[in-house]
Amino acid sequence: MDMTDIFERENSKIESNLKKLEDSTAHQPEDRSQLWKEVRDRIQRLNQVEEDNLYALLHTDPRSRKQAEKSRQDVRDLENLLREMDKTPITDKRFQYLIERLHGEFMSHRDWEKDTLFRLAREVLSPEQAEILARRVKSQIH
Repeated sequence: MDMTDIFERENSKIESNLKKLEDSTAHQPEDRSQLWKEVRDRIQRLNQVEEDNLYALLHTDPRSRKQAEKSRQDVRDLENLLREMDKTPITDKRFQYLIERLHGEFMSHRDWEKDTLFRLAREVLSPEQAEILARRVKSQIH
């Protein structure tokens, strides 16, 4: 399993939890609160693993520097949205809007990474770098 497979598997888990969170209601605050914490924690962990491993490495190569910076900006935007959501009561009507916005932004970032950044990573990283990165990413995500 290569590094992109690991990231894509984690993205799928987050997407599934985002759908569950969207389907939850303010009338189930305990369930919604638990789902929210899971989604937030998974996104934050994935963002940190990507930053520490993938973006940092891609940023060193001129062929992938711009794309790594775009991913970093996407992550900053997601982190800002997560902070906003943390400040919004889960029973507030605005929280539902923020869930839907998070889902959309997360999926947009995921699709861009899959279509652009992961393809570029396969071109830029040597097989040895990719293998080391895959092992490190796997240990950090699980």
